[in-house]
Amino acid sequence: MNRYVVLAFVAGVLAGALGVKLALDRRASEAGAAADGASTKAGSPDAESSKTGTASENPAAVRRENAELLAKVKDLEGKLAEAQRAAEGGGDKSKRDRAKKLRELAGAIVKAKKDADATGAPMKNDTWIGPLLVMAGDLAEELGVSVPEAIYSPDWFPELAMAVMELSPYPPTEEQRRRAEEILAAARAEWDTYAANREGMSNLEKGLALRELQVGMNSQLATMGSPEQSAWFGTLNLNPPAPPIAGVWLGAGPRANCRANVEKQWSKALALEPAQASSLGPVMDDYMRDYEAIQAEAARRKTAGEPYDDVTAKIQLMLSMQKRVGETVRLTDAQAKALREWNSVYDYQVKE
Repeated sequence: MNRYVVLAFVAGVLAGALGVKLALDRRASEAGAAADGASTKAGSPDAESSKTGTASENPAAVRRENAELLAKVKDLEGKLAEAQRAAEGGGDKSKRDRAKKLRELAGAIVKAKKDADATGAPMKNDTWIGPLLVMAGDLAEELGVSVPEAIYSPDWFPELAMAVMELSPYPPTEEQRRRAEEILAAARAEWDTYAANREGMSNLEKGLALRELQVGMNSQLATMGSPEQSAWFGTLNLNPPAPPIAGVWLGAGPRANCRANVEKQWSKALALEPAQASSLGPVMDDYMRDYEAIQAEAARRKTAGEPYDDVTAKIQLMLSMQKRVGETVRLTDAQAKALREWNSVYDYQVKE
């Protein structure tokens, strides 16, 4: 929020609170006078009519109005505290501290870039990579998630990237800042949904949700940069984190060999007995057909110059296989736990 807008709001809240307090004082004075008058008039013909008089003539009505005015004061005090926190940079101290540290790290990154440009040597990360990793751990603790999850939150890479660009030779325009806030606000809503549901997710489901959050958020942020901004940032080698999925390369060879390798890896990951593994035949057939279809589509899109997120497609495929395995094989409790914790995506290349 603009600092001057905040201060104007604070002043308005103070004026409102002062007005209400003065009104309370006046009401209290009137209530006392009304009470004294009522005691002297007790038993007089006018005593009964005073019960239906104006607020200043009716102590009960004054007390009700006082209660309403007190409620308004509390509301104004709350708004005042909120405005003061906003003027100080936000209501959450940990977020303010993190923003300060990110700015310091951004300064170190930009300096490393300048030094590299001046000397012609490769850009060094020794001054900032350690503190950055420490911050990742702190953020994970703050969010109540693992570090691989925390680095996918909107409070991590996008905030770092924006802090770096603010100190770059090509700082964001006001319109870019506004657009970035819109993108991150939407991403934070997605993150909140993820955080609320993560306990009921398998590792593959978590990986897919975080991947989709990252792709949607970072692709929008990347496309709003100018060519100069994008080119400069690209020289930093600051890339978004890879999905929290274990990629397993199984090599290239004849289809029969690739199938045997996949079956071996699945059996090892889930600790399947030979009889259990042998029941996976139809599941394995479907997996290899769909996996190779993803490979073919990725190659076609690449030739056509079209975007295609084959990583997300492979995670989705493994999720469907996870479900099929659970439905096909009678698993022990330990195996069912391993299935839920399964987070591997397998790659191979058929070469007959």
